[in-house]
Amino acid sequence: MNPDESATSRRQLLQMGAAIATTSVMAGAQSPGREAAAAGLAPLSLDPNRRTLLKGGTIISMDPSVGDFVQGDILIQGKKIASVGANVKLSGPAPRVIDASNTILIPGFIDCHRHSWEGVLRRIIPNGDIAKYMATTHQGFAPYYRPHDMYVGNLITALGCIDAGITCIIDNSHNSRSSAHSDAAVQALFDSGIRAVHASGAPQTGNWDHQWPQDLERIQKRFFSSDDQLVTLRMFSGLDRVNWALARKLGLRITTEFQGAPSAMQLEQFWNEKLLGPDVTYNHCGGLTDLAWQRIRESGGTVDVCPRSDPQYALGEGIPAFQKAIDHGMRPGLSVDNEVSYGTDTFTCTSCSTSSLRHKSQSERRRQSTQAGERARGPRMRHSERRGLRRPHRQVRDVDARQRGRHRHDPHRRHQSVSVQQRHRHGGCGRRYQEHRLGDHQRRDPQIGRKNDRRELAQASAADRRIT
Repeated sequence: MNPDESATSRRQLLQMGAAIATTSVMAGAQSPGREAAAAGLAPLSLDPNRRTLLKGGTIISMDPSVGDFVQGDILIQGKKIASVGANVKLSGPAPRVIDASNTILIPGFIDCHRHSWEGVLRRIIPNGDIAKYMATTHQGFAPYYRPHDMYVGNLITALGCIDAGITCIIDNSHNSRSSAHSDAAVQALFDSGIRAVHASGAPQTGNWDHQWPQDLERIQKRFFSSDDQLVTLRMFSGLDRVNWALARKLGLRITTEFQGAPSAMQLEQFWNEKLLGPDVTYNHCGGLTDLAWQRIRESGGTVDVCPRSDPQYALGEGIPAFQKAIDHGMRPGLSVDNEVSYGTDTFTCTSCSTSSLRHKSQSERRRQSTQAGERARGPRMRHSERRGLRRPHRQVRDVDARQRGRHRHDPHRRHQSVSVQQRHRHGGCGRRYQEHRLGDHQRRDPQIGRKNDRRELAQASAADRRIT
């Protein structure tokens, strides 16, 4: 890209972000719009008639109807792509031309779930679990956020997303402590130039004005007079009947955090009351029952999975629900969730998804292989059943020992009369050794052996009587 032809370089974006963070010491006396102008962000507002031509790049459109081009052009007018082709023909006013040779032009990523207000807390707990996340964000910094902090957090997140190739985010803003907080968060998204959905939500902890959710109507009238704009509005709420009714009254979509068996049970209640619909998006979706997945699909809802935050914070099963969504006939969205513990790179996010899918499929193959082996071997025997299955030579030895009234051979007993080596010299254990000790005449006449046993037993009984 030619620096002279570029409106804003990456270095300039970072400088502007730093300027926003340090521009106004008296944050309460200055509106977010004036902060943006002071930081030089006002020119980022899009002129609907402004035309830009990306020329000579390698285009991967991800759209079969458009196709791919080894070398092609993209014409952008205002906030929409007007034309894509090998050599776009121009008419009307001359556009601003950006040299895109030696670059790859692809559609921007969509981050379906981002808590943008946490942008100023990026990487603050790189090895944190969910308890540390809650302690740092909702219980730690969030109660002390000013409207200015909401503006800076959202702006840093939006500019970071653009730099990482993310051109659209759903901003799940669950720190709307006052109307001024909400206004600052929305204004930052407008000033950044990103396409965004501001999902306004209630704070999780601390004191706040309790102006939400009724404040959504005011926000809608002030900022969202049209549905055809870069930033739009929706509600961020749990499974709450009153909140959902208000959202539908205002014509707003709903995003909800959704995880585990308790949420699945509540979802079934909403299903029975016919409260589920295609206007609901479910984040995370770990640890859900098959019935819950079926309800989401049949109601027309959409799902978003979190390949990095679920393993990072051990949410649900600790494995993203990507494969579960596919198994139930749904195409999930991907999201970064937050930047408190890791970066905003979506390529890494997709790589984590691939790794988790391979891990899940390999574990499933091992499980199926183990079950197949057990079926081939037959049912397992209990320990009590195994006790009767002794080797034949041990059974013979036991019979001989009982007949002679002596203890069975134990190789660990040092006081026994015959060593293991002697037994092996005479052909091992069992009847062959017993026959060697009895002699040939006793082998020929088993009755003699039994008489000797009876004689020894009588002598032992007489000795016992003398002792007593």
